[in-house]
Amino acid sequence: MKKQLILIISLLTFEVGFSQPMLSPPPPEKIKILSWNIYMLPGVVRVKGKGERADAIGGILKDSDYDVIVFQEAFQRKARKKIFRQLHEKYPYQSGPANQKLISYKTNSGLWIFSKHPIVSSESIIFKNKSGIDAFSRKGALIAEVNVNGSAVQIAGTHLQNSGHPWIRQSQCVEFYNRLLKPFHKEGVPQIVCGDFNINRKKEEEYNFMLQTLRATDGELVGALQFSYDRLQNDLHVEAGQSQDLIDYILVRDPSNQFVSTSREIKAIRKNWDSIHADLSDHFALEAELYFAHSPLFSKNIIEPTRANK
Repeated sequence: MKKQLILIISLLTFEVGFSQPMLSPPPPEKIKILSWNIYMLPGVVRVKGKGERADAIGGILKDSDYDVIVFQEAFQRKARKKIFRQLHEKYPYQSGPANQKLISYKTNSGLWIFSKHPIVSSESIIFKNKSGIDAFSRKGALIAEVNVNGSAVQIAGTHLQNSGHPWIRQSQCVEFYNRLLKPFHKEGVPQIVCGDFNINRKKEEEYNFMLQTLRATDGELVGALQFSYDRLQNDLHVEAGQSQDLIDYILVRDPSNQFVSTSREIKAIRKNWDSIHADLSDHFALEAELYFAHSPLFSKNIIEPTRANK
């Protein structure tokens, strides 16, 4: 009888254990990012409609569904104040503008990150090699680690040399990787690299050098627009000619294969701000939707939401 009782208990235990459903992995996390060179040059540079364009940019983006916005060329303080006042409630966490000093003849990097989600930490660098007008800014790169619903993802922004010999942009790619992306990287945490790289997709040698140096991958664009600096379709472009170029990218550094899928699209964000202009920058924006597996949050330190005007 004792042996029969032990057998019955064993069978019941096996049945209960076997009937328990297997735990499925949590669904992938989604993050939607906008990267945009907004053409807000320093106050000493005469550029059309900075104030009107800043009002329109802030007004449109405050009603958007982006998780993170990465600006380039956010140089002018007055324009930043207008954008900040409209965005800071929906995007209470910011990093940048990077490399800013209160008193200096050089301007900041123009890099500025807004996030709906808490920014855990951030870091920036100033490129050593610059030339021409770019030498009057602290051009470099900025990276922020963001807590997306308990998972960590790192967002980096940069703006490479505008003109001059390709070796300058190439050296900046090397600096970007060695001084910021590699040291800031954490095992299992993906990095998303955004910005105006001033590297034309058509120039395969320089484009491939960028990807190889950053250890990053790019992807195809969906939608009708295929160029971020488009002299034919953008009414605010400042360079002569009819060339259409792709020089803005959202790249992925994902050695741990955290990303499940990615999608990229050029966005023409427009609003009439004078009688002949609707485009709000000489660059079109680039958005990406990325789904990634849950990655550990290594730090619980949160950069407090920014409340003061930028």
